[in-house]
Amino acid sequence: MPSRHSLSKWIRIASACLLTVVGFAGMVRSVYSGRSQERYFRYKYGHWVGTRWEVPPVDFTQKIEPEKLVALLDDCERANEHCPENYYFASYASQQALIMALVDADPVAFRRHFGIAEHWNRIARSRNPYDIESCYVTCRLLWETGDKQAAIAFWRDEVVSREFWNPVLRAYLVRLCQRAGDNAVALREARLLKGGNSTVRALEKMQRHRSAATTR
Repeated sequence: MPSRHSLSKWIRIASACLLTVVGFAGMVRSVYSGRSQERYFRYKYGHWVGTRWEVPPVDFTQKIEPEKLVALLDDCERANEHCPENYYFASYASQQALIMALVDADPVAFRRHFGIAEHWNRIARSRNPYDIESCYVTCRLLWETGDKQAAIAFWRDEVVSREFWNPVLRAYLVRLCQRAGDNAVALREARLLKGGNSTVRALEKMQRHRSAATTR
C-alpha cells in the first residue's frame, strides 16, 4: 500500500502533467486563432492591422478576383475548423461570395456563389446574430431571391427594432421600402429620421403625384 507521501507525490505529478497538456492545447488554439484573425484582416484590409495605427475604410461593393475568392474560402474553411468563434471571417466570406454572385452573368456561377454566400452567412449569424454586416448580407440575400417583403421585415424586426436609435439603419429601411414601392411605409419611417426632411418632402411629393394620377 503506497504511503500518504507517495500518493501525494503522484497526485502532484498527475496535476502537473494535466496542466502541461491543457497549457499546450491553449497555446496551440491561440496560435490558430491568431493566424485565422491575421488572414481575415489581410483579406479585408490588405494588411495585418497590428502593423498600422489606423484601419482604412472598407468598400463593401469592391469585387475581389475569382482566384482570391477561392483562396479566401479555403482559408475561411480552415479557420472555421480551428477557430469557429471567429465569425468575422465567415461574415466577410459571405459578403465577397454575394458580391461575386451579383456580378456573375453566368446563371450557373451565380447560383454557386449565391449558395456559398448563404452557407457562410448562416454560419456567421449562428455565431453572432447581431453582427450588422452579416445582417446586411441576410437582408440582401432575401431581396435577391425576390422576397422583398421578407427582406424588409427582417431588417425592420431584427435590426431596426433592436437599434432603433441608429439613423443609418433606419435610413436603409427607408430605401428598402422605396425600392419595393411601399412609399407610405417609407414616408412613416423617414419622419422618424433626424435631418430626414428632404427625404420626407420627396416622398410626400411622390405620394401627391400618385394620388393625383389615380383620381384622374
